[in-house]
Amino acid sequence: MEAESTNFLLEVVVPTIGSVVAIAMFLSNMPGVLKVRARDDLGDLNVLPYPAILANCVGWVCYSFVKPNGFILAPNAPGVLIGLFYMLTCLPAAPRRTADWVTGLSLLYTTAFLVAGSLTCYRDLTEESKQMLWGYTCNAILITYYAAPLSTLLQVWRTRNASSLSLPLASANAANGALWLVYGLAIGDKFVSVPNGIGLSLAIVLLFSIFTFWPGRGRAKAEGSAARWEKAVI
Repeated sequence: MEAESTNFLLEVVVPTIGSVVAIAMFLSNMPGVLKVRARDDLGDLNVLPYPAILANCVGWVCYSFVKPNGFILAPNAPGVLIGLFYMLTCLPAAPRRTADWVTGLSLLYTTAFLVAGSLTCYRDLTEESKQMLWGYTCNAILITYYAAPLSTLLQVWRTRNASSLSLPLASANAANGALWLVYGLAIGDKFVSVPNGIGLSLAIVLLFSIFTFWPGRGRAKAEGSAARWEKAVI
């Protein structure tokens, strides 16, 4: 009975919560996108993660088809619609350079799906080989999605100011990574556990940076250290 309860917790409750957290993570960008839609101006909104959101969800939907898993399909099906809405809303308001980057990333991800889809349909692959093909494809895209916020991490450490990072999004990434890591380990699926373990690690780095360099805190610590040094020298 205890073993059945543990299995139910790990294989049903955890991925159910994980699905809710994943959808909330995808929706965290919605307020900013709705502002863009209302004023037809991109402002300071960074739209480069949106192609990764869309591609990540499309990839996992495909993975859930070759390795039938409703828990993987559940958050990623609405994620496809959310990512597509973000792209179609923000792209017309983006400057040419940003639009070119989004277009290039979209073409890159689409090419990867065309190659994986063609191999799946036109090569005599075993079911295990199909799962591995889509698993590796999804893993590569998921890592780029998790790593997207790290593009500003160097600037955060240089300026000692984490105002460019989002605490709610970093927290959601950490929770999402932890839940799907546990689920992947529970069902023995390395394509679920490994990338989410990496995602959890990246999210922890982001959270550490946010709490270390919260606006004013990092500067105050630096100034305090400098003052103590000057006092010691004098």
